[in-house]
Amino acid sequence: MRMLARKHAAGIFDAAGTLVALQQAQPGTKLYPDGTHPSTLASVMLALALYRDVTGQVPVAKDLRVTAPLLPVNAAVSPDSAMESQPGLIGDGKATVIPLALVEPLVKALPEPKGPNDAPDSAGRRGR
Repeated sequence: MRMLARKHAAGIFDAAGTLVALQQAQPGTKLYPDGTHPSTLASVMLALALYRDVTGQVPVAKDLRVTAPLLPVNAAVSPDSAMESQPGLIGDGKATVIPLALVEPLVKALPEPKGPNDAPDSAGRRGR
């Protein structure tokens, strides 16, 4: 992946580093409550880091309004049915507000973005 990123002058999104930063900022946080899917808090942290990496701007902490359904751990969804036909995925049209008090510490915990030349390649060498 690093070789492809260098070849195309692209960056690599450091999702693992972002989640490590969350774990360090808020020890005891369950990142994957079902063992597979990131928690809502982890998902918001990843979204904040991705926003920052794509736009080049640190996100402004404020209430976050989510209109997509936030599924509970182990929600009963089926990969064999269209999303629109599954009540849990359709949602109820209501928004969930994640308050500033929960978003602000996440913004403060964002790790420094890594440039495309910061990560070692497969031989352990730093980029040029």
